[in-house]
Amino acid sequence: MLLVDVLLACHGKDSGDTAPEVFHPALDFLAPTDGSTVDAGDVQVSIDLHDFVIEAPESGQNLALPPALWLLESEASAHNESGTPAGYCELSLDGTVVTDMSTTQYTMTGVAAGAHTLVGHLLFADGDELETPVSETISFTAQ
Repeated sequence: MLLVDVLLACHGKDSGDTAPEVFHPALDFLAPTDGSTVDAGDVQVSIDLHDFVIEAPESGQNLALPPALWLLESEASAHNESGTPAGYCELSLDGTVVTDMSTTQYTMTGVAAGAHTLVGHLLFADGDELETPVSETISFTAQ
């Protein structure tokens, strides 16, 4: 058995290795809820995330590096592929992006009376899609 352990160690594997952790990011709206009626004007949005860390979107991500080094930046590091995926939630109301949420709470202002569609879409901090796109769509009425 010692020979097997030595061979595994030489190939970078440990006999105690376990399967890599698998993440399945998910997004749920806590407020407003699908089919709800809310007051027009300020509408509180609250989301719940699973297997996803929310953080501010990157702005000008490559500006810190000289242009010649942009291609050397690892996409894996930008997408935190070694752990829980991280990024932001792009929030759209009736097909128009309202904000890029970097927290789980946001207040939309000036929401007109009527029926509305709200979409939350998870993106990596650099704006790239997750390997398996994650979005949630709800409808609500403001009055």
